[in-house]
Amino acid sequence: MKQVLAFLAVSIVWMGLAWGLLLSWAPVHAQEDWTRLDGPVLPGGPVMAVAASSAQSNTLYALVDHPFGVRLFRSAADTIAWTQVVTLSAEISPTLISSLFVDPGDGEVLYANNGSATLRSQDGGLSWTEILTAAGPMAVPAPSTVYVLHQIDSNENDDCSYERILARSDDAGNNWQVLSTPCLGEWGDLAVAPSDTNVIYLRAGATLFRSTDGGHLWQGNPTMGFTYGIAVNPTDEKHLLVSVFGDVLQSYDAGVSWSGISAPPFRVLASANEMQFAHDGMIYIAAQAFARTIGFDNTVPVIYRSEDKGKTWWLATELRPEFGMRLLVSPADSSTVFSWSRSRGVLRSPDQGNGWQEANDGILSPLLIQTIEPDGAGGLYVGASRFNQARNGLFHSADGGVTWRTILTDTQVQRVESAPNASFVFAIGNGKLYQGVTSLYESTELANVWVIDADISNADPNGLLVTGYRRATQYLDEGVVGIWYPADGNGGAAGWGISAIEGSVYVSAALIDPAQPTRMFAAAVMTDTLTTIFRSEDSGLNWQPISSPTTENGVPYRINRFYAAGSRIYAGGLSAIYSDDEGETWHLLSNRNARNYANNGTSLAVSNDGQVFAAGETDAYRWNVLLQDWERLYLPGGDAYALAIHNLDGEETLYVSNAQGLWKRSVPPAPIDSTWLPAIQNDSGRRDE
Repeated sequence: MKQVLAFLAVSIVWMGLAWGLLLSWAPVHAQEDWTRLDGPVLPGGPVMAVAASSAQSNTLYALVDHPFGVRLFRSAADTIAWTQVVTLSAEISPTLISSLFVDPGDGEVLYANNGSATLRSQDGGLSWTEILTAAGPMAVPAPSTVYVLHQIDSNENDDCSYERILARSDDAGNNWQVLSTPCLGEWGDLAVAPSDTNVIYLRAGATLFRSTDGGHLWQGNPTMGFTYGIAVNPTDEKHLLVSVFGDVLQSYDAGVSWSGISAPPFRVLASANEMQFAHDGMIYIAAQAFARTIGFDNTVPVIYRSEDKGKTWWLATELRPEFGMRLLVSPADSSTVFSWSRSRGVLRSPDQGNGWQEANDGILSPLLIQTIEPDGAGGLYVGASRFNQARNGLFHSADGGVTWRTILTDTQVQRVESAPNASFVFAIGNGKLYQGVTSLYESTELANVWVIDADISNADPNGLLVTGYRRATQYLDEGVVGIWYPADGNGGAAGWGISAIEGSVYVSAALIDPAQPTRMFAAAVMTDTLTTIFRSEDSGLNWQPISSPTTENGVPYRINRFYAAGSRIYAGGLSAIYSDDEGETWHLLSNRNARNYANNGTSLAVSNDGQVFAAGETDAYRWNVLLQDWERLYLPGGDAYALAIHNLDGEETLYVSNAQGLWKRSVPPAPIDSTWLPAIQNDSGRRDE
């Protein structure tokens, strides 16, 4: 009996200690653990709006997004040297500002729409005041004259899908007159004739409404299709252009009759900002022209110009710099055109859109880093590929992120892979493979392959693997893998060998086994839903399907990248999964925090002690082996894009990127991963009783 009581007492003590360790272990993470690095910057960046002053025709303003507040810049149009005026405060919701106007009578008076209100500055943008508790499409056609079209949330008008108001001010926003609007079943565009500010145009679906008395009476005319944008000739209020389902229609009689323009077939982007009249009536249209023979694209960006009120059109001799760019014609010189986007910044053409030069002097913006890769020699590669949100490229830091060297610009770099000894690096951007060390060059041998992923062997410097797809027929793609074959010493040249994985649409991820370089893995997308993992035991010559991972509910996993950690293989996709038997079977790291996990599903990192980290929608996460769930690391700003672990001289540092830049912190120690204790036994191996 005493032995039983003694055993119970010891067991209770051990159980108490075990539960104490479990309960006392709590995640001790705080934002103070993180250190922010400035990260790489480039000229220009996410320009949201550019406006010109016709009163002071040599003045330009630009709104440029930034993680810590939208910045307002000012420049002379002929020098394009920007000076920051102010960083807009949170009180006016700067991140929602979508339009900027300069009063034609006073270049110091600016108007902006912040999504919920109309704002005004009377000192060149230094300070702002709310002048109307309504926001929407805006027009400033004449000095001190402002129109705002606003949608009312309530739906009290039985005849219309939405109720709207049109507000007009003739004293720069000090006083407003609320005008009636016709029945606008779809969200409308607004245009006002500069030659007569009482002539107003509103579009509603396939109908264009016109008022000639300042918005009191309206007349509607059909436009031959759903209208997206309106442009009015400043010298002739009856001469209109509208965008209709990618085509441009023209009217010389205020919308009573319409005709197509006499240019080659093209598609115009769906906004009035891509159809611009100059002050003398010259017209510019930013379009997408058909070009079915250029790679995988069937359109290219171009500029069309008309000098005779739209009767004949000229095509610019150079391609427009980028899809989705906006246009602004200089009020002083109709031959000078400005263009901008959220990725390239401001560009200027002094010759009617034929040639473009970057015009970002004075504007620097941080990159939105999408991939992070240690280089094996104490440095880091980072790639930016946030489409239409920032400029893109590839950058390298040799000092842990303090200073940066630019390698590629204006290329969406989705993936970087560096050799362990830093002797070689791959970068994947826009479907192309770039390779090199100090500078990257495009791999012409893979010109017919849209590259998605790559891997470099940790054991064999000649072990190189890429994946992607190529065009099999006119309408069918097939997934492929590329294997690098070094020169054989007998006259055989080094080069890439490309082979297709039968039945696949594309191959999304690749891995060379760190312990056995002749063994390789590939994740192939077979249908819209099914992903199959293939394995090769002969350096990629032959591939065999081994598994098609699914959730407990039978939903297939989509794998975007493999990670090797000892004998375990991890895969990142919409979830994080792992295999301990060379890919035969796969297990899920619990997704109870699925909503917070895996921003893009591709970025995982594994520390030397086996801890797994992931980028999440609202934070960076660590896999908690005790709770069997993801644990937040409280990254400042949240919304992690990419992460990686950098190991230098045995010290591990976790790098994570988000909208505020690049962050680092020490890899936290692993939690205790066992709460069960061995049974107490005597020397003979028999349990005491």
